[in-house]
Amino acid sequence: MKVLCANEGLMSNFELLEVLRQRTMEPEHALLPVVHDPFPTELQCFEHLMKTPAGAQQKENLQKFLKEVQPFNLTAAETLSLINLKPTSDVEIHLLVEDCESRMKDDEIEKLLALAEELL
Repeated sequence: MKVLCANEGLMSNFELLEVLRQRTMEPEHALLPVVHDPFPTELQCFEHLMKTPAGAQQKENLQKFLKEVQPFNLTAAETLSLINLKPTSDVEIHLLVEDCESRMKDDEIEKLLALAEELL
């Protein structure tokens, strides 16, 4: 097997779930013909991700969230962490955003939490 593109970029849990959804052949999502049955690890990963925020996320809402958080000047890794973990408290925001105290005001943290609640 030959690696065509090494490390194309970061992938959210939602994106991984979409790939696994295709591989596990959920009929309404199967876009490609399946060459083999999904591996047990793929099925386990799929089942686990369905229990996380990624299981309830929608592509349109993620795109809107990405647009809405641009003014916060978050890094790609911080944004990805917010999407994957869907923070529900200011403590979680402080854990996910490096140097949060100096980069964000309390009202910005509240707005970020509201965006996460609404769109994630």
